[in-house]
Amino acid sequence: MPMRVTAFCLAMLLPALAGALNPVSWSLDETINRGQTSKFWTSPTSIDLGLESYSYDYEITRVEATVLSIVTVDVTDQIAQSFDLTGSGGAPTLPATLLDASLNDASTGTMADVLIYVDSSGFGRADFTNIVLGTANVPIFGNRNIDSIRVEATITLSGVLPPLPGDYNGDGLVNLVDNGVWRSSYGATGDQPADGNHDGKVDAADYTVWRDAFAARFSAVAVPEPTTVTLVLLASGCGLLGRRRFL
Repeated sequence: MPMRVTAFCLAMLLPALAGALNPVSWSLDETINRGQTSKFWTSPTSIDLGLESYSYDYEITRVEATVLSIVTVDVTDQIAQSFDLTGSGGAPTLPATLLDASLNDASTGTMADVLIYVDSSGFGRADFTNIVLGTANVPIFGNRNIDSIRVEATITLSGVLPPLPGDYNGDGLVNLVDNGVWRSSYGATGDQPADGNHDGKVDAADYTVWRDAFAARFSAVAVPEPTTVTLVLLASGCGLLGRRRFL
């Protein structure tokens, strides 16, 4: 099979690497000791910048108090009565704030300002400030000062890539399927997926948008003209070439 034809067939079958949304998931696990008034966390990785928009979810999964140096008490449910431990939303750009709230838990007397956000470099951050550790009830021993608080949380963030020029069916690829969308809607006006230059009509200029994007991604493949390309020919051509035998 000629090399250029091989490249052409592979280009039609392999997904575009740029189609990945690059989601990230971070785990926060921080211990705040009595006497500390602030604690700061930074994620080990970052999300890609320059995406079209971002969506996020977070959950504070566990809050554990240590008293008498060795006794641990799960106070997650108690804190949940006065503080929202979960959240989700979206942001068009970075930096973005996910949570900005004050904890004032009457049951334990624990207070803190909590700020969870993604900075302009794409890193997740959590700032715990104005911290006051209160008390926790321990069976037999009663209320005792909290020696430390351990906070565990998960944060997920995903970004949406800007639309690819020439990707007329919105599948993250620029290929012959998009050429078919352009052909079928040629001459249409208004809000059309194949209006690649956004001038309100589908015409030859939008074919040029697709052709240039296709050529840029698969430079080894000759770009077909609209009067000679069909998906049927592509499928049958690759299949026949794959069945050739040499005598």
